[in-house]
Amino acid sequence: MCGGGGGDGGAAERAAEASRRQERIAREQMEMQRQQVEAQMALQQKQAAEQKAIAEAPPPPPPAAVATAAAPAVEETKLAIPTRQGTGRRKLRTDVAGGVGGLSIPGA
Repeated sequence: MCGGGGGDGGAAERAAEASRRQERIAREQMEMQRQQVEAQMALQQKQAAEQKAIAEAPPPPPPAAVATAAAPAVEETKLAIPTRQGTGRRKLRTDVAGGVGGLSIPGA
């Protein structure tokens, strides 16, 4: 009688194909990492050049001789926000006359 063990040829082919697929994926991942490292290096070099240019830039000019005191570069004007007076805790109470809620009977 035949044991039916003739199917081993396909298993070796599938294993080889899986191995090739894994190698291809590994190469793609290595290429992606290489590109990321190159991009990071380029960014670091650009930032280093910018920082060097800032560090080696000439200092700003001194303040004018007519200035007697340091003043802000931008004059801030007082904001025109109206303040609401009389809206404190007592105004919001509900248990006394004149409060927000409850029954308020004037003159009672």
